[in-house]
Amino acid sequence: PMLNNYLFVEGRGDLVLENNGSNSDFFWQLNSDFPKENLAYLFRSEKERSLISNYGSLPVDGSLDLKDLIFHQSKQIRLLRKSGKSELKQFNEISNKYNTQYIYWYSLFKKNNIKTFLSWYKYDSSHIVIKDAINSLGGVSAIWQIAFDGIKNFECRTYADIMFSYSSHSLNLDLSLDSKIKYNVITGYPKDYSIELLKPSAKKLREGILKSGAKYIVSVFDENSGGDERWHTGHALQQENYSFLLEEMLRDKQLGLIFKPKTPKTLFNRLGDVGLLLEKAIATGRCKVLLDSGMYTSISSPVLVALASDLCIHGHLSAGTAALEAALSGTPTILIDREASVKNKLRQLPLGIVRFNSWQEAIYALRTYFQNKKIDNDFGNWESILDELDPYRDGLGAQRMGNYLNNIIQGMNSNLNTGEAMERAAEIFSLEWGSDKIKVNRNMH
Repeated sequence: PMLNNYLFVEGRGDLVLENNGSNSDFFWQLNSDFPKENLAYLFRSEKERSLISNYGSLPVDGSLDLKDLIFHQSKQIRLLRKSGKSELKQFNEISNKYNTQYIYWYSLFKKNNIKTFLSWYKYDSSHIVIKDAINSLGGVSAIWQIAFDGIKNFECRTYADIMFSYSSHSLNLDLSLDSKIKYNVITGYPKDYSIELLKPSAKKLREGILKSGAKYIVSVFDENSGGDERWHTGHALQQENYSFLLEEMLRDKQLGLIFKPKTPKTLFNRLGDVGLLLEKAIATGRCKVLLDSGMYTSISSPVLVALASDLCIHGHLSAGTAALEAALSGTPTILIDREASVKNKLRQLPLGIVRFNSWQEAIYALRTYFQNKKIDNDFGNWESILDELDPYRDGLGAQRMGNYLNNIIQGMNSNLNTGEAMERAAEIFSLEWGSDKIKVNRNMH
């Protein structure tokens, strides 16, 4: 008999259930054969519960089965005899935290018949506990790459049965970090399906700014900022990402601007006095700020502003995901390497043409670019490395990811065990897309 196993999607609070190009936790399902009836999602309000339920998916309330909590045997971490008191205390804290998280996820998965866990969050140890919990129920853990990583970063080490990566560059970074992954699947950039979908609204956005007198439009991506400059780019750095161009726009009456902040809710708070300058620019009609937000971050896609613009600028090189999205959509895109990210893959882009060390240099270059009626095809052009960052570039990244997950869940629903279901999905993918797009680690237990 066919079983009904669910895939639990751990999202970012972007509950958009139509395929309109906005950021959505369901984007891969909306663009693939994966049946929505097999999706489970944790709701946070009555409104969300009915949205998920009306969509045909399973709303999960997060409550647990008490008997799981009572009968669950805690895992004991074996300690060395020589451990000192403070080490013992630390070990116990780690062990207790592990057990608490493990029981929660084990019970949640068991209660809702969840056999696949999909998340984007690999940045701390919690995804390892979740993998153990789903594996103990004969299930599969999968992580998809949400951000472009240009450098080797220890906190990106990943433990998963399946990792969906943009390219072999990303896959090799995982290998160099000693990530424990059974199936590394190269899907390409997963959100490039939105390019076609967003063209009409990008055209509307562009026309509105041109009507106010702009002749060319530049868009800017920011990466959020934190109050403590030791752990994040500080507010001062972000304020510069706005003020330099705002001053240029108020000087040059032909320049239009679009800002896409990563975290719109706190933007004006973080900008301080620069917020007044921004309001002055908005009043001209030549400056737009995309402020629509999901639970945490903007739900507008970088592709929307890229398609409305003549040039995109990312105020960072260390975190270049939005810039990569803009470059994949075909808009010239430049980066400003504020943090001097020396070993970054994006440093391979040519200096003074795609990559700049300061706002002053970039603004001088864009002035020249727009004044020079003869189009400069090298300015902001990523062609030299795009194939290494996405080997497909066909708008089907989300489809590949969703169909792969569909093949796993179909295998499990047909009574295959986890190993067989994963093996089958890998074979189907290899036949369709080539065995060079998947790396299997058979020694992993």
